[in-house]
Amino acid sequence: MPSGRLIRRMLAWLPLTYGLWYAMAPAVAMLLAGLLQPLLKLLSGGLVFAVEREGRLVQAVVRLGAGSYGELVVPAGRFAELLIEAQPMIYGYGVPLFVALVLAAGRRQVSWRAWLLSAGGLLSMLVFGVGMGLLKGLVFDLHPSISALLSVQPFQRELIALGYQLGFLMLPVVVPLIVWFVLYADLLVELTRMRAPDNTTPI
Repeated sequence: MPSGRLIRRMLAWLPLTYGLWYAMAPAVAMLLAGLLQPLLKLLSGGLVFAVEREGRLVQAVVRLGAGSYGELVVPAGRFAELLIEAQPMIYGYGVPLFVALVLAAGRRQVSWRAWLLSAGGLLSMLVFGVGMGLLKGLVFDLHPSISALLSVQPFQRELIALGYQLGFLMLPVVVPLIVWFVLYADLLVELTRMRAPDNTTPI
């Protein structure tokens, strides 16, 4: 398959794959909320009370006991809940591109184990990105008196900031392309051979 044909077919599939990605947003958010709830509860030391889906968003529910948190004052015997939101779609905008490339490549011999590993890799990318987005909200966006409850060390703040940047800017593009390259290595070899110049000289 010529590379130009592959690109044209991919571009033709992109509107459909992005439309499906948008339509699947509530289901993806529900899945991620279920996976992230035990992780964020553990990492936040219980400060995150629950992780829920709200439409296309994943929300971390922060429950605060009695005390003063900047302008927020929680009376004795009461509690307050704060919401931190993340939009899963922006951490997986490369997934529709991956699907479009798969459809453009046509039928290839790929084992079901490879497909499972690929799905696991893409899902892990989403869990990492959304999780880091919520952790960034906990550490950097809340009042310092609330963030202090996490007992985050300076180097941990730097790691969270770096993880957020990776999960938001780099991984959504890099991971889907790497997964596709691994699945369709034979197609890449074929495309490379087709583009290689013919250096043979006539006798």
